[in-house]
Amino acid sequence: TVAEGVAPELIEFAESIGHKLVPMQQLLLVWALRPERITFSAVSFVTAVLASRQRKPGYDAPPDLVRLARGCRPRHLPLVLYEEDPHLPVTKLRHLAAKLQIPLTVHCLHGTGDEEELEAVKLRLQEASSQGAWLLLHNAHTCPALLSQLPTLLESHPPRETWKVWLSACGHAHIPTPLLQSASKVVLDAPKSVRASLLHSLNCLAGHALSCSTRPEWLPLLHNTAMLHATLRLRKETYDHAWTQDYHWTHTHFMDTVSYMMREFRSSEVPGASGVRPVSWCGMRHMITEVFYGSAVTDPTDSIVLTALTEYWIHSGSCRREAGRYHIPSNFYTPGTKLSALTQAVEAASPPLVFTAELCGLYFSLAIHLGWEDYLFPALSVLSTHLSKHASLATPTSHTHPQRTSITGNTQSTRPFRPTQSLPPADKLPSFIPVPSQMPELASVPSPLLRFLACRPTLIGTLPLADTVSKLLEYIPTGWKKEALSERLHRHGADTSYALFLKSETGRMAECLQEIHTSLQVIRSSLLSSSWGNTLPNSAHLVELVLCLLQGKVPQCWLALVGPSAPPASWPLREWVQDLVLRYAFLDRVLAGGLAKTPTYWLGAFFDPQTFLSIMQQNVIRSSSSGKTAMEHLSFHAELTNRDKDHIRDPPPDGELFVYGAYLWGCGYEKTTALELHDIPPKSQVPIGLPVLHLRLSPRSDQPSLPTAVAGGGEHKGPFVFHCPCLASNAGRGLGLRSLFTLTVTNPETTPAKWATRSTAVTLRPF
Repeated sequence: TVAEGVAPELIEFAESIGHKLVPMQQLLLVWALRPERITFSAVSFVTAVLASRQRKPGYDAPPDLVRLARGCRPRHLPLVLYEEDPHLPVTKLRHLAAKLQIPLTVHCLHGTGDEEELEAVKLRLQEASSQGAWLLLHNAHTCPALLSQLPTLLESHPPRETWKVWLSACGHAHIPTPLLQSASKVVLDAPKSVRASLLHSLNCLAGHALSCSTRPEWLPLLHNTAMLHATLRLRKETYDHAWTQDYHWTHTHFMDTVSYMMREFRSSEVPGASGVRPVSWCGMRHMITEVFYGSAVTDPTDSIVLTALTEYWIHSGSCRREAGRYHIPSNFYTPGTKLSALTQAVEAASPPLVFTAELCGLYFSLAIHLGWEDYLFPALSVLSTHLSKHASLATPTSHTHPQRTSITGNTQSTRPFRPTQSLPPADKLPSFIPVPSQMPELASVPSPLLRFLACRPTLIGTLPLADTVSKLLEYIPTGWKKEALSERLHRHGADTSYALFLKSETGRMAECLQEIHTSLQVIRSSLLSSSWGNTLPNSAHLVELVLCLLQGKVPQCWLALVGPSAPPASWPLREWVQDLVLRYAFLDRVLAGGLAKTPTYWLGAFFDPQTFLSIMQQNVIRSSSSGKTAMEHLSFHAELTNRDKDHIRDPPPDGELFVYGAYLWGCGYEKTTALELHDIPPKSQVPIGLPVLHLRLSPRSDQPSLPTAVAGGGEHKGPFVFHCPCLASNAGRGLGLRSLFTLTVTNPETTPAKWATRSTAVTLRPF
């Protein structure tokens, strides 16, 4: 079937639904039911419907670069800007010049600015002018003095038909303003697809690199090295949290790797006692993971991922036919094959070389960007500009879409990406916040809206805004009174770290609730007035709040007030307020019970959970009399339990915590008696709520020390241990933040490399 089939894009829908669909309808149906197969469906659609418009196989230059080459006059300077990869403009221009059969000379500027470099540029200009060739002044931003003299130097040479001087510069560098105004600019970005990245890497290789070795595994190794480079880069482009830090791997890393492989293969072909010595695959993997790509990797989890992906692409078995998920084209197994034949084989690869989440070792989720959005939305934007010009494409004005209603009849907005199964039904906010179907967007001058509402005083009682404000004021608590709060904090000790932490948390929560109440009170006071549009204070803060409440959105001022611990703006207002109220209820329960009478903790409710864990760690160190504990580093590590928070009545011993409200990202979870995580795809597109975690504070030597093989487990047998990182939210995974604690994952089959490649992590909040 479409929902469960391996390749739904190949299923005949006429047999499944009894109705024949056109190719576009079939594409949209697969997109709706199986979004992870949209790239394969798009390829099938293009092949079947747009086959006559497909471009011929080959490596073409970007259309903007071709247009710039044909449209610029000889003395007009074309400026090519790049972001990260300085070799990108050199490669593109070389292939464009070869296609147009024009000689190209590349002169790299080193930024010295002396007379010797100026004379070298003049000599290159003279040679290119006399031959009618192209001259590329690479890294021109390093010589601002030369750029100011360049127009004068061009005037001294007679123009020829094919003569052209190109400039390449980094887009982030300082470039003289006159040059930016007069030059024709084009920006080259790194390839955003697997096929484009693979073709770019192959075209960067010189002829001697392809013919370096006659061994049958040489060309397949180059193919896999290019695929490894594309996988490492696109893993970050696809999923924002795939790496804990931002790594800039460019063409230089790829070429350094290929240069080392060339030396390795050349030395292996020197005849010895037994002919040709074997290639050191372990040595090549070590250089990739520790020197070329791994020199900037400092996080242990990222190091495991890099090693696992390198193991997958670079080993003796990966160069065999039909090895791995993608089969290497057959042309790569013929030594001495020309570059044009290799690029054509990549273009016509079967199955098609499209990017999927599984290529990077990830399970598909809505947070993964496959890249087709960058092409879809610009195309839709161009189409929308022609709607008013063509009557056949115009949108009917009388057509309206029905609203989605609940059982009680209240209109509801579409629920975005967020979990709901972890919240008890009794704690959910009633469905009282309506969302009108047609409301104006936030404008810079909202006075017409206020005047419109003020002209209809008889409708004020039935407006959604009035009911929304009243219900919010009833539901949102006003906070704690100062006298009662001081008395409750005094029970936990006036100067203890725990009491000071609770004072800071409750103070921030009380400030947020008080500010929200004050804003809503002002709006309600204006609503009770007969001319409320005129009595509402002229404040951008309140105007934004009114419009957001009318649309059921979360105001930006509330988001800034709560800070990073607040749910994102994509959450509906109803659920955003519900989360804030539940956090207040938890803090109130902690104030009443204290550390000794609170059995379970919701760490995601705190504004700063790291401080709370640090206080717990300090208390254990102070109360411990063991010399080992005092000298050795202590850290929290968690274990799964089969208990719910409502079943726990007594707190754990000192140095331990029961934590609920944690979420699992990257893989699925099924609650079993074995209390193990299994490498299964998630059943939903939201993070999975975990049962209560048991946190223990112990020395590093007391933590599990089972085998932790990092790449396939070839040298060790299970069970394997993976220390899954836990952060406050998923947004902190790509910022290099340190994990709060680790969840010990023990599995008899799945290695730590598999968990790390899946980007498995635990967060205290569902966002």
